[in-house]
Amino acid sequence: MSILLTMPRELREEILHYLTLPGTVYTSGASVDAYPRLPASRIAEKTYVDTRIYLPSRPPANVLATCRQLRQECLEHHTHLLNSSRAVEVEEPNADSITTVSKRPGTEFDEAAERSGDDGVTLRLTLEVQRGQRDPFGFSIPVREELSPRLLALLPLMRTVRKLRMVVWPGFDWWNGPPQVSPLEQWRQRKALLKRINAYQIGHTEPPSEAQSVKTGDAAVTRLDAVSVAVGKILDQLPAVEELEIRVFIATGDLFRWDLPDVKWEKIQPWLDGPITRSGGLHLCKVSRALTSVWQKPETEIVSHQPFYVQKETRIDVSSNKWRVERQGGMRAPMFERLAQLAALELPETSWDNQIQGTYTIYNNLWGRDAATSGSQCTGVDGLSGTTLKWHTKWSWAGGAGHVKSYANVVTKITQKAISSIGSLPSTWTWSYTGTDIVANVAYDLFTGATATGSAEYEIMIWLSALGGAGPISSTGSPIANVTMAGKQFKLWKGPNGQMTVFSFVAVTPVTSFDGDLNEFLVYLTANQGLPKSQILQSVGAGSEPFSGSDAVFTATAYSMSEK
Repeated sequence: MSILLTMPRELREEILHYLTLPGTVYTSGASVDAYPRLPASRIAEKTYVDTRIYLPSRPPANVLATCRQLRQECLEHHTHLLNSSRAVEVEEPNADSITTVSKRPGTEFDEAAERSGDDGVTLRLTLEVQRGQRDPFGFSIPVREELSPRLLALLPLMRTVRKLRMVVWPGFDWWNGPPQVSPLEQWRQRKALLKRINAYQIGHTEPPSEAQSVKTGDAAVTRLDAVSVAVGKILDQLPAVEELEIRVFIATGDLFRWDLPDVKWEKIQPWLDGPITRSGGLHLCKVSRALTSVWQKPETEIVSHQPFYVQKETRIDVSSNKWRVERQGGMRAPMFERLAQLAALELPETSWDNQIQGTYTIYNNLWGRDAATSGSQCTGVDGLSGTTLKWHTKWSWAGGAGHVKSYANVVTKITQKAISSIGSLPSTWTWSYTGTDIVANVAYDLFTGATATGSAEYEIMIWLSALGGAGPISSTGSPIANVTMAGKQFKLWKGPNGQMTVFSFVAVTPVTSFDGDLNEFLVYLTANQGLPKSQILQSVGAGSEPFSGSDAVFTATAYSMSEK
């Protein structure tokens, strides 16, 4: 065990004094043209990921001495990097800040959230990646993925650490691209990009590297994720790490916007789908990634800092670097105005694993459990053979008559495109239900919207069965049409759900073995019920919505769905 793992928590503030640079020493890689309000003394060649090291143990005096020496050397190094020849000046506490860029985002509130998972044994590092306050003009701290010499000098002292916990405070840039800038700055960026592409095309510059490539035509720039780069460099210095936990905090509050935009989280998915790092981690065998909303009301303590999404990765084949991935939680975007309802996305106490294989993702989705007086539910994956998935859900719910308690379902990864562009959506589904006094449905659930990432405007449900008197949403209490789809008879119902229009096809008799094209239902609605062909198909789910019952077991013995 590292000698650093003997420090009591009481000495943390003293250690931070040695390991952390003053908040006023803040370098930036921005140019004066891009950030005209940035003082010249803060324009530097390099800018680093902000880091904090939290050590749960007391090191001997010689280690403290080493930390003091490293801190002094790093202060001198940072001063040397500054374009200004004068030494770094410490601002007065009451001095007006010239720009929010010079402020250090970390607060005591942040620290309390970071400490929430400490166990007194695991080393914890905090990274602030692309995180900074934005003013009305769109100024922001530039993209940062380089680690400072200060941190790189300290990491070798901890080379024997086997368990590592990283707290990441990411900003808007990492989640959804850079913030909006002024029209003048947009014109400058486009002009610079065009010059760069033209130079590459005529051979005036070297071709782009693998880490950053330029596609002529759409001018798309792809590069490695900033968090993955930082994590990889840290693991390079800590080769003995076997278990790694990464907890991503998303700051929220009542009076200010959070770091994430109020849209679905397509930008996060590539990071979750990709390897934790493309280098380092030779002995790494367990990885956990958690997305956590940290919600604070003004002048109060933390309201909530519970993870709403957890991804667990276990190495199953060291030689070929194969991993088994289990995901817990929902990626349906929690909007800013719905933060008070995040409890519906928290992980239940019972088993709720969803194994990602192929194009399928299983969700337990206890979105309506608050309507129940008692109950529980767990969902498990039973296997995947080719493109055929097997899963089951066990539940018992009481109270809240007429209210759906959950929607355990499988979502298939699709290409989000207009209904008019869809060729076919073939699907097969064989299922069974057992239990006592079951009131539930078995249904497909499709959502469409004007855009791929915006709010859903239409919900199309295909009920293969209505058990125990369960009924769909309806404005009139009567079906609006009788149709035959996929060789089966359905009654069509229509009604509102908030801002959405809901169409529900309810099978006249239970369909326990379905084999058909889901696009057939969409084509009918566009031709006969006013569903716009321009609507984008956002998602396709299949599962069961329980109202009430006990000892229920829903089993999907064979399910497949694809798009053509």
